[in-house]
Amino acid sequence: MTSDLPDQPSRRSAIGRVLGVSAASVALPMISKLIPEAQAAAANVGVGKNQSDLVYIPAKDAKVATIAEWQDPKAPTGPFRIAASKQALERAPKEACRYEAKTFDYPSGSIRVLTFKKGEPLHHMITFETEILVLQGSATLSPLPGLAGKPITVKAGDALFLPSGNFTAPKLGEDLVLLTFLVSNTKKDAKGSVVYGKDVKAAVSAEWEENGKEVRVTKPDEIKKAPKEAHHLSLKRYVFDGNSIRHATLKGGKSANFKNTRVDVLIYIAKGKVFRQEGDQKLELVAGDTIREKIGNAGYWVAHEESIFIATDAPLNPGLAPPSDT
Repeated sequence: MTSDLPDQPSRRSAIGRVLGVSAASVALPMISKLIPEAQAAAANVGVGKNQSDLVYIPAKDAKVATIAEWQDPKAPTGPFRIAASKQALERAPKEACRYEAKTFDYPSGSIRVLTFKKGEPLHHMITFETEILVLQGSATLSPLPGLAGKPITVKAGDALFLPSGNFTAPKLGEDLVLLTFLVSNTKKDAKGSVVYGKDVKAAVSAEWEENGKEVRVTKPDEIKKAPKEAHHLSLKRYVFDGNSIRHATLKGGKSANFKNTRVDVLIYIAKGKVFRQEGDQKLELVAGDTIREKIGNAGYWVAHEESIFIATDAPLNPGLAPPSDT
């Protein structure tokens, strides 16, 4: 089941009102100046020199930052406050929400993992995130000031597309982990939505090589007859208006070879150990690592143990085009 986010077209003007500015065209630059987190996201304007072939960022190489957020109703530029620098964090009030943000920047978009700790208050204003999947915990998403609609409660396995609002809770009963993507989509005037995990069904398949040919089956009785070394895939697809999130569980041997001829795909390894052949690179991946399936590359998977990855398309935005000298 999919439900629409409230008044999505008003998001930019609402952010403008929150920040005390009158025009949506001014609102996003103002966010970048007032909110360091948003500034970092806005700064991801594409690949740097000689980085257009970047396809792998391990967990250890993620950009890690501690961020604090809180609300101050008396602030002249709006109630939402955020701090990321050492000096700003030291000045943040004791009751502020503090969380860890891990960022993986690729040429066609970014992956961010936000971790909020049990027992702490929760405040997180959505800024540039275009897709969010709740990996762990639950939270309430309240509309921003100026936006109509009722609060939405989401939990592990739920996803949001083109979200807006403020995640809030007086005190978290468990850790909350959000996987967020900053990517483009393929549809003009796409409509925001919430897709609940309980409504997403898995499609299962098995793949193997037989007499030099690749075989793929999807019917339950055919999957049962698959050889012991077959690669097994269980795929859940969160369908949005111009993009999707794919939640894949991998087991067994080598998958079929596949050449990516459509768009870049950004992938977060959520569980397990898995081998990935990506173009001419051989990658051993573990939970917390990320990769980019680059358009034009061929590749395959081998699961060393039951593994889970979460993927989304990252269509090229003209504003993110690589420099001409890469």
